[in-house]
Amino acid sequence: MTASETNGRARRRQCGGHCSTSVRCEIGAEQEQEYKRPILETYQTQGHPYYASARLWYDGVIEPAQTRAVLARCLEISHNAPIADTRFGVFRM
Repeated sequence: MTASETNGRARRRQCGGHCSTSVRCEIGAEQEQEYKRPILETYQTQGHPYYASARLWYDGVIEPAQTRAVLARCLEISHNAPIADTRFGVFRM
């Protein structure tokens, strides 16, 4: 799969626009479409990984062909970094 094939489908959200707009209200079908349209458009625009990366919400987008090189560089950097002594326990999430 090439980067151009991936970019059209990749999104950075937990819940899609259809899920976010499915709040049940006492409105008609036409009003419901009017309500949903701007929300869905926002999700489509702001859900693209390049949109988020351009606003520094993320550190960047790694092209699929560059994943191995970027990962190897990150592991190399972390291997050479000194490990400082700490006075705290294990953090669990």
